[in-house]
Amino acid sequence: MASRKSILIVDDMPSNIQLVASELKNDGYAIAVAKNGLDALEQASHKHFDLVLLDIMMPQMDGIEVCRRLKGQPEYKDTPVIFLTAKDEKETLLRGFEVGGVDYVTKPFYGPEVRSRVKAQLRAQEANEILEQAVDDLNRQLLASVQHESQLEQEQNEMARFNRSLLERANTDPLTGLANRYHLTSIAQYEQERSARAETTFSVILADIDHFKEVNDHYGHDCGDKILKGVAQRMQAVVRAQDRIARWGGEEFLVFLPDTVCDGASMLAERLRGAVADTPFSCDGIETPITISLGVNACSTNANLDRCIEQADVALYAAKDQGRNRCVAFEDTREA
Repeated sequence: MASRKSILIVDDMPSNIQLVASELKNDGYAIAVAKNGLDALEQASHKHFDLVLLDIMMPQMDGIEVCRRLKGQPEYKDTPVIFLTAKDEKETLLRGFEVGGVDYVTKPFYGPEVRSRVKAQLRAQEANEILEQAVDDLNRQLLASVQHESQLEQEQNEMARFNRSLLERANTDPLTGLANRYHLTSIAQYEQERSARAETTFSVILADIDHFKEVNDHYGHDCGDKILKGVAQRMQAVVRAQDRIARWGGEEFLVFLPDTVCDGASMLAERLRGAVADTPFSCDGIETPITISLGVNACSTNANLDRCIEQADVALYAAKDQGRNRCVAFEDTREA
């Protein structure tokens, strides 16, 4: 029988701890709590937790430093840390991701979202462990067959196919089939370096499904998942062969466009918007209109990729503020 997953909740507000703990206990987790960073580190030194929910803003030692110290311990190198934050501050969250955080939840908490994000990270952790075990098993089989050259060659071919399959699974979002955030970031960094050598401009488009929470609340999460896959398929059908698209997180998608200036990126963004908005989606026979808002940003060859995406996010928020179902370029937000 599998052991219960253990979760450490770290927050200096008892009411926040109680709210999060009450949600997670329904899923059978073993819950431990800490009211400050030092207490959290002390508990983590005596017991290994499968996941840590960590408040960013705490007195004495903030969540960024707690996460940095946790990740400095070998046994917590792969343990997912989800930040709890009252403010969606991009710079602070980026610092959190840089020291090892994998996700965040904003206050006030929405219970199903907390549970969903925790489950997603624990599933990803289990998948990584399974993959690592599978690779270890395959390597042991390979070593045992060294004395048989023909068998070794056959198993090497099998290992290559298996590793390609593992790599594809590691790089792909399981729901939409698009590249995941990690994979697109790797590709974008390579393309950015190529753009720098060629002295060309690249662009990014950040898209977000409008009112997606209301869709989930009204039609259910099965319908929400169907719409996420449908939006991904429509966007994938529009982007050019050289463009890269990924599920960036939740209901957000990122498109990376090599050798593309702002005007070209804005034209593509408008096509993406129309591909989603022009035809309603169907959930259990009910026609459901869906729209997306998009932020566009063109970046020079020496631009910082993370900064470029942050600026696209600023443009995306501007599109939301202007009524949604529209595209806004970052350069236009600076002129406003």
